Amino acid sequence: MATEQAVMWRYSVRPGDNLIALGKKHLINPEDWKQVQTLNHIKNPYRIPIGTVLSVPSELVKQSPASAEVILVSGDARVQQAGENFEPIKLGQKLSVGTKLVTKNNAKVVVKFADATETTIDSNSELILDAMSVYSSGLMVDTKLKLQQGQLKTNANPAHVIGNRMQISTPTAIAAVRGTEFRVSADGKSTKQETLDGAVSLSASNETVLVSKGYGTMVEAGKAPIAPVVLLAAVDTKKVKSQYNTIPLRFELPIIDGAVSYAGQVFADTTFSHVLAETEQQGSILSFNDLPDGQYFLSVRAKDKNGIAGYDAVHAFTLSARPFGPEGMLPASNSKLKSEPPVLKWKPVADAKGYVLQVATDAEFNNMFIQKRITDNTFKFDENLKSGEYFWRLATIALLANGQEKQGPAVKVGHFTYKAPPPTPDISQLLVSVVHNEVFVSIAPPPAGFSYQVRLDNLRNQQTKVWTAADLKENFSFSLREYGEQTLYVRQVDSEGDLSPAAIYQFDAYPQ
Repeated sequence: MATEQAVMWRYSVRPGDNLIALGKKHLINPEDWKQVQTLNHIKNPYRIPIGTVLSVPSELVKQSPASAEVILVSGDARVQQAGENFEPIKLGQKLSVGTKLVTKNNAKVVVKFADATETTIDSNSELILDAMSVYSSGLMVDTKLKLQQGQLKTNANPAHVIGNRMQISTPTAIAAVRGTEFRVSADGKSTKQETLDGAVSLSASNETVLVSKGYGTMVEAGKAPIAPVVLLAAVDTKKVKSQYNTIPLRFELPIIDGAVSYAGQVFADTTFSHVLAETEQQGSILSFNDLPDGQYFLSVRAKDKNGIAGYDAVHAFTLSARPFGPEGMLPASNSKLKSEPPVLKWKPVADAKGYVLQVATDAEFNNMFIQKRITDNTFKFDENLKSGEYFWRLATIALLANGQEKQGPAVKVGHFTYKAPPPTPDISQLLVSVVHNEVFVSIAPPPAGFSYQVRLDNLRNQQTKVWTAADLKENFSFSLREYGEQTLYVRQVDSEGDLSPAAIYQFDAYPQ
């Protein structure tokens, strides 16, 4: 079990002070100055060196209840004052002892206490203002909070007033500070604490560790705090993309030694007042499902194996993803096509006025050979498309409310490999001679790796495939079935058996 430390009021002696006068002014029972004398080993109650710091048990000091004030609220956050129902938190609302604050997804609340301490309550948190006291006309402020779950970030006692104290208890630990900046998170099973400035005393199971600036610790239920560990460095975002044009957003973060996960929040401005989206994910990629187009700031921190979070980094980025690009239908991505030039087809986008199609021979679209506006959702390549690897992407054109058109970002749709058919044979040198019923054909040799496939038809006599042969070279012969007008269909065949379009040669065959 965590244990609380005794609260002592610390008073710095000023010119003209003496214990009797201090007792009358600051103590509930003026005669208790004698206890103060004994506790602080003061020989002469009328002569105390200026600057001496007196320690006085807080139960002896005059005190009055303090209040807190909500100075920022964003998202779904609710408050329950003593004896009342939950209601939405309001900016400027005064909070008394016993108040419970609850935040939901993407919510954020900042509370300011009597000594100007500011505590930020992150989303999905539950906090109780357990005790808030002002001692002796404001010379000391004591604040106790109970974090049931969630996370707090606190800048405590920014003026560093001697004696001011803040204590945050969780189900598994107690954090005590006097003037520092730190974070505390709890999930019921464990507590994590990170010190960003100053020092924090974290107690659990009758053991206390001092967590200095740049260190963090963790406590599991029923155990003592682990030895403080160095906080992970802030994520270096210099090489992280700053321009995005697709949803979901994917931030590829550099890998930090010792980091297991990354937590990120998205804000619209540098005041970081309104959380628009947040996530925590394993690995070094942070994804956000949806955001409107605009300029944003990502606040990100890495976490180690114990869930102890490192320093924050902020990365500015711009999202311009609308109108969304269409989704491809044909051909299937990574298809291998041949013979017929392919047809590109994509799903229509609602209310689209058209599309801009881009086709390139490289994935980076540096070698782009088609860029054109299309009103339909299909495109067919012409017969001159060469064999090769192709990448295509589309941008949607939408009509804005003011009547102007807006072209969305070009989104990669697909990739395919195309093999064009072999070229039509050159029959300009083809010669035919007929001897009796035997036909002799001479043709230019086929290109290396190719052969000829030939078919003979006698169309006048309505005879097809009178003779067929494959794997032919520059000279071949065949016998006629009947004389008359003959038609040769000559195709080139490559090593994979693909056929070219036919070259047609007609001749008359009569007996000699």
